[in-house]
Amino acid sequence: MHLTCNEYDNYVPQLSVKIIRDDGTEAEPNELGRIVCRLPMAPGTMLNLYRADDRFKKTYFEKFVGYYDTSDAGVIDEHGYVQVMAREDDVINVAGHRLSTAALEEAVLEHPEVVDCAVVGVPDQLKGHTPLAIYIRRAGTVLHLSRRELKISIILGIVS
Repeated sequence: MHLTCNEYDNYVPQLSVKIIRDDGTEAEPNELGRIVCRLPMAPGTMLNLYRADDRFKKTYFEKFVGYYDTSDAGVIDEHGYVQVMAREDDVINVAGHRLSTAALEEAVLEHPEVVDCAVVGVPDQLKGHTPLAIYIRRAGTVLHLSRRELKISIILGIVS
């Protein structure tokens, strides 16, 4: 059973998921914004950060007053389904450059033979991190590129 945001409100009291713009106004359907939960939240949800009560309040409750800030970016479609698009803090340091994993994933997804992917930072002693793309090939496709050609194709997609 799939539950939409509107249906979820009915099943879980006191949990209302919204998408909010940076100015605090509610986003339109399919508009990218910050995923938040309206307060108060149900008992048993996260109560604090270990030995960091002030950081807990500042991180999750100060930017959008009256809401719990998930630090996730996403959309709610016209049917009420939530899609998480990225984490605010999903940034990796590669040779002194701060790279967004979401932007790298977007570039990988531009390849016609890739249907889904995730990019993570793998620790590297020289560069800090090296991006690693884990991808799923489109069903029924035959990989026509060598691994090297695929890498070059993706890198060119990022640069262009």
